[in-house]
Amino acid sequence: MHHRYRFFYQAWKGDTRGYLYVIGLLLIILANVLVSFVYPIVAGFFVDDYSSLTPNELLQPERLGMPPALGLMLLLLPFAAGLFAIWIAIKYIHRRSFTSVLTGNSQLNWRKVGIGAGVWIGITLVFELIVAFMNPENYTYTFDAAKFFPTLIVALIFVPLQTSMEEVLFRGYLMQGIGKQFKRPLVALLSTSIMFGLLHAANPEIVKFGPILLLYYIGFGLMMGVLTIMDEGLELPLGIHAGNNLYGALIITFPSSALQTPAIFTLKEYPIEIMTLVWLIGSVIFILLMARLYQWKDWSKLTGMLTPPLSSTESAADHQDGITSLPDKDPERSH
Repeated sequence: MHHRYRFFYQAWKGDTRGYLYVIGLLLIILANVLVSFVYPIVAGFFVDDYSSLTPNELLQPERLGMPPALGLMLLLLPFAAGLFAIWIAIKYIHRRSFTSVLTGNSQLNWRKVGIGAGVWIGITLVFELIVAFMNPENYTYTFDAAKFFPTLIVALIFVPLQTSMEEVLFRGYLMQGIGKQFKRPLVALLSTSIMFGLLHAANPEIVKFGPILLLYYIGFGLMMGVLTIMDEGLELPLGIHAGNNLYGALIITFPSSALQTPAIFTLKEYPIEIMTLVWLIGSVIFILLMARLYQWKDWSKLTGMLTPPLSSTESAADHQDGITSLPDKDPERSH
């Protein structure tokens, strides 16, 4: 058990009483919902009558006469507020370090975050070129410097905040909490992936393509969760998710995308079947690459059992290593 599940064992630090997770979740939801009202309030200065617009059109800043960069910032602001609320919950409700919800190590490995983003974008570009070669007429060059560069600045700041909020909430805060409660990483993996999928149920692309696309989001959650458990931290998922959404906001977008941005290219039609297959193959390739790079051998971690800290099943070496020690005053100490 030495070094196994050190990410999950972070959940035993600080105040771990179950009802505090309910308070924390309510705080996070409240922050997200309250700040989400900023967008329609500001949009009211640009459009007089909402009644003639569809829900999808309301989420298209340019249809409202709003600068796309401003619209993107306002749409992503609730996620920034949610991330701040998670920080408050971890630090002041659970009384543990924010780092402990990000990684099983003493500090976040930013190099891995960069590797996650870079490798994922590289895989995506290779497959995109193949798809574009097969169907070039589906791609329209829509680069507009006056709109693109302000959007680029906003995207580089706010998209990572949005994706980090989702990763920290689902693969960090909730996965650790559910893992502690049920002692089964697999239960934590499946439940958080389903919740992640359902969170996206109201996205415009779900409305267009139907509930089948929910399987993509659940699958994306599963992939992020597997990487988190195998790598003992959120570094790779943080990189992938930010890279994935920046790619969709800046490089290639499509009409029913959740984020309507002036990207360099726009798809006339989103080929859902092809893109889903491409994503599936790309995900398998990514996981295999990371497994080789970081020497992941113990795949039984995904279906194993968490034993509570300081139980009789833990070895003295584990206790000395600090992996399964009782909640301490200094959660930042090295593991």
